[in-house]
Amino acid sequence: HREQRWAVLAVETAYFIRKLRCERVIRRNGRDFSAREVSDRWHTNLDRRMTLERRSTARAYGKLALKPTSVSMIRGPVLENCESLPPDWVTKSGVLVGIRKVDDRRAERPETTS
Repeated sequence: HREQRWAVLAVETAYFIRKLRCERVIRRNGRDFSAREVSDRWHTNLDRRMTLERRSTARAYGKLALKPTSVSMIRGPVLENCESLPPDWVTKSGVLVGIRKVDDRRAERPETTS
């Protein structure tokens, strides 16, 4: 499932970059986005996609429904506090999950060598 996870992230990220480029040119007259805005919007985009995948496991979809185990294996490792999630987090409503974020302050600090 590692390859599927990377494929999903790559496709979602490529689509997100395309959306940002179009928005920058059309709506923002070429004005760049801040790093914080890009990071926040990327995480929001991934959260929305995961919510869609969780909802797509509903039995009402019959044979078209996604398998909860597939969603769990693909999305689980990139979730914040995934160890503390209940086993049925994919199908259980009311379980709050979020994408693990990188500490922006750490990413912006220059590396120092001793």
